[in-house]
Amino acid sequence: GNPETVGWPWAPLYRGGELHKDVAQVIAQERHSAEVLGMLHLVAPQPRRCQCRLERWDQYAVCREAFQASSKALSLGINGYDPWGAYVQKVHGIVPHTVDCFNTIKPADFENVFLPWCVSAIAVAVEGRNYTTLPALLAGAANRSVLVKMDIERSEFEVLLALSDRDWARISSLHVEYHMNYGCPDEQELGMIKKVLGKVREKLAVVDGAASYYSPECTYGGSIIPQLFVVSYSAESICTPQTPASKPPA
Repeated sequence: GNPETVGWPWAPLYRGGELHKDVAQVIAQERHSAEVLGMLHLVAPQPRRCQCRLERWDQYAVCREAFQASSKALSLGINGYDPWGAYVQKVHGIVPHTVDCFNTIKPADFENVFLPWCVSAIAVAVEGRNYTTLPALLAGAANRSVLVKMDIERSEFEVLLALSDRDWARISSLHVEYHMNYGCPDEQELGMIKKVLGKVREKLAVVDGAASYYSPECTYGGSIIPQLFVVSYSAESICTPQTPASKPPA
């Protein structure tokens, strides 16, 4: 297979002590409860919906066409280091905005505009930390012109649910770490997680999905739930072939 293609099967690997597995292979090769299988299908790559020339590095996958279409990059949640932002800047010359209010050390190994903020669904100040919103950071951008990476420790769910169609249209590429590792999620929380995963998949095409496992393990319907989903998306309009609007996405 060709690593540049959507749906390329990659081998399991460890990242910082976490086992990462290709979601498509997890679905195909392992047995799961219907509940967990439903979650996995929401973050599985969609090669029939989107083909593009993927650039893969670290845990990220971005369509080359998205780099060509984009003039802005937002790296949300960096904790002092940012392999996503470094690649975007060094390889493609787009200077990213790096955003973090918990670790306010600006990354020094690549050119970036550092903002000592955090991102939430509403703009507030809490315990001396300033929170902005993703719509505010996307404001004024042209359609399909912003690359976004999000690793914001559970705030991703409320942030993604708060986006309008206008916001979604501005994003060319999105990478999200979905965190399910703050205690075992209950039924209500699992329902919310599935709602968000479904909403994002409706708006953007999944080009790569990883399920990450480490202890302690939580279960749902008798099957282990991944602690993290690590998912890369593309705006469908920069993919080929394009699914006709009349057909539901695969």
